[in-house]
Amino acid sequence: MKLPESPWLSLQEALHWLTERGASEKSAKERLCLALRDEEIKACGQWIYRDVAKRGQIEPSTFVSAIIEWNSSSIAYHNLGYDTVSSTVRFYNIEVRRDSLAKWLKEGAEFDASYSQTVGSQATESPLYRSPYMKLMLAAEAKFGTRLTSSQDYAKKEEIEDWLKKNWAELVPAKMTDNLIKSMATLIRDPELGKGGNRRTK
Repeated sequence: MKLPESPWLSLQEALHWLTERGASEKSAKERLCLALRDEEIKACGQWIYRDVAKRGQIEPSTFVSAIIEWNSSSIAYHNLGYDTVSSTVRFYNIEVRRDSLAKWLKEGAEFDASYSQTVGSQATESPLYRSPYMKLMLAAEAKFGTRLTSSQDYAKKEEIEDWLKKNWAELVPAKMTDNLIKSMATLIRDPELGKGGNRRTK
């Protein structure tokens, strides 16, 4: 079955898409970063605020001082003042619109003309898809971080399930079931945590 073509590309997918068509990785990263800072390309993403998953447009100024983690399509932004406990907010599942990327490329994007025309004309090819379930699991991964591993302060499965239930409606437009919640909580944890017995400690 062919998956529906998503109007969005993750940062990693956008980078890969450009390098596949001839741009060097360094050039593609530098130019995409500038385009995001200058609002030539608009980006949306998710973040955790007071234990609740949020999604929306990311302000261009966020990309000025943030370090982009291309492999995970995420950034860590410091000193936002969103939270009195932490001065760092992590944005994840960052995506850009296909049509926005295509328009940017057709208008030049500081690539040579033949390259720009080639990628611009192929902006609707190679459908890539990330399900709402996967987005919720990635949100939980960002929330719990290393607590999903068999470390001293590991997250209990029940704690993860409660968080998934709390944020389900925000990210998944489908009926929530206990089986899905339990499966997700199991899949994102270190398999070692399911074996029981003593845990590794630091």
